[in-house]
Amino acid sequence: MDNQITPVEQKTVDFNGAELLAVKFNDGKVYAGARWICNGLGLNDNQRRGQYMKLNEDVVLSRGVKKISLPTNSGTQEALCIELEFLPLWLAKINAGIIDDLKIQDRVIEYQLKAKDVLAAVFLPTNQPVSQAEVTLQLAQCLVDQEKKIQALETNQEAQAETIQNIKEALAPTDKQWRKYINEQLNKVARARGDDFQGVREESYDLLEKRAACNLRRRLANHKERLFEAGASKTKINDTNRLDVIDQDRRLQEIYTAIVRELAIKYVA
Repeated sequence: MDNQITPVEQKTVDFNGAELLAVKFNDGKVYAGARWICNGLGLNDNQRRGQYMKLNEDVVLSRGVKKISLPTNSGTQEALCIELEFLPLWLAKINAGIIDDLKIQDRVIEYQLKAKDVLAAVFLPTNQPVSQAEVTLQLAQCLVDQEKKIQALETNQEAQAETIQNIKEALAPTDKQWRKYINEQLNKVARARGDDFQGVREESYDLLEKRAACNLRRRLANHKERLFEAGASKTKINDTNRLDVIDQDRRLQEIYTAIVRELAIKYVA
């Protein structure tokens, strides 16, 4: 019991007109109250519940989340809190660019850049630097930390933009150059899965056979037999493949296109 991790101190701090909660544990770690952060950002109930779900289900963020019993005006209540070291990552996952309200958008960016430092400072010693050199060093470190945060946000936004572009490409119209579209999407999926080009093709054909209740190899054999009877060259017959069979059947083409889109969104986007 002596090694039990428990909260030893809690403080509130005003940040841009909102009250944020910081809780310090006996192991020295500081946690921020998730509800106070969401309220400060101006999130509605649905948005707040969505953020709670993200905190609990995200593989990385969930490692820094605790439910803490805290004394309040209404008695002891459980509060979802996140360790300060994980706070910037959580806030960086909130895409300010898709928020229509410009005030909330600016608030999200402000929190992404400064909230952790403001909460951490609550429990820092109040001793002032004793020399100009120490003041200069602290200012320089603040600039370095700020630059790192900005770079992390820019990287996150670039990754989100790339994801959106990949989804757009996966959902692009396919009436023209259908085979080119299919090959491009399957190649992207294969590269995302370690250059497993053959495996991706076979998986897509297997999914089509199950979904469309068809036998592509039998159809291919029948198609090659018709080509032979029509006097096609040996090269043309040998080069004919299952994609040719799908291309000739409008129903199979539509089902296969949907399958390829699903694979592209799952592995590339």
